[in-house]
Amino acid sequence: MANVHRIGDYQDNEANPGQRQARMRGGGGMFGGDQQNEEDARSNPLIKAFMSQNSTPPRQETFWTMLKIYFCPTFTWKTCIFVLTFVNVTMFIISIIMTDGFTDDAFLGIKAKTLCKLGAKDVDLIQQGQIHRFVLPIILHVGFLHIVNNSVFLLVIGSIYEVLIGPLRFLAVYIVAGIGGNLLSALSNDTISAGASTSLSGLAGGLLAFLVVNWVAMESTKQIRCCLLCLVIMVTFITVMLALLDLSTKESNIDNLGHLGGFFTGALFALAITPILHTSVNRHRMPGWTYERLCKVIGGALCFLWFVIGISMLYTQRHPKAQCALFRMVK
Repeated sequence: MANVHRIGDYQDNEANPGQRQARMRGGGGMFGGDQQNEEDARSNPLIKAFMSQNSTPPRQETFWTMLKIYFCPTFTWKTCIFVLTFVNVTMFIISIIMTDGFTDDAFLGIKAKTLCKLGAKDVDLIQQGQIHRFVLPIILHVGFLHIVNNSVFLLVIGSIYEVLIGPLRFLAVYIVAGIGGNLLSALSNDTISAGASTSLSGLAGGLLAFLVVNWVAMESTKQIRCCLLCLVIMVTFITVMLALLDLSTKESNIDNLGHLGGFFTGALFALAITPILHTSVNRHRMPGWTYERLCKVIGGALCFLWFVIGISMLYTQRHPKAQCALFRMVK
């Protein structure tokens, strides 16, 4: 029977450098049996963060340690995902306190009137100048299951993506994707809506952008690249299935175009700001218009163009109770 390992099984490699070097010379490296591949893997920000924060020997893990390692391996109270989760939960508690009764279609469902007071997306009010309604909906939630699902998604995807690009870039992608998703939602429907799903979809798009930008750089660490790609595919598949299930019901409760807008806005913006990994594949490449730099320019230009066109249409062509011609044609 083949042995099954996780990253933690290799955490003690540095404890005996002589043994490690002997294994590398013998072709027994962790990533393909090549010393350069091994160094590239250990320089990957995800692997570095995992091995620095999870020092428990793999065979001495508790159940809760195992859950943390497999679902949110880099989660600490200092990370952006902790701060965002805390803000989301705090705002949900405030919503419960302020709401005048609960809706019947969700457990602890917050009424639309309360959400609107707290800054939910409302097309009419946005066109009157309340542009903060592009941002505030990403910290509001309409019910208990809504915030639980989004919190789990944020912990799983966010703990990986934040390490890959850094906390400031992560927060920028999260906010910009939320704005882009709410912009597309405002262009397509008049429903008062709220939720971090637009931003979370943007994180999935950002993770895809990270793979696109660093696809060549991660050639020497194909295992990590494959795992990240499988994660993006799985998240996208689940999101599409939930959207199709919602569309099959008589009353749709999911803002699917908001999710779509968040995904593509996050992907385009992340293309522009994603850091380039320096590995043995691209370390000695000559400066100039490389593949990675071209991705950044294209992503930044398309993201800027989307916001210019979207905002222009919202304030010139979009009228509440009558979607713009583009979305009438789509529907």
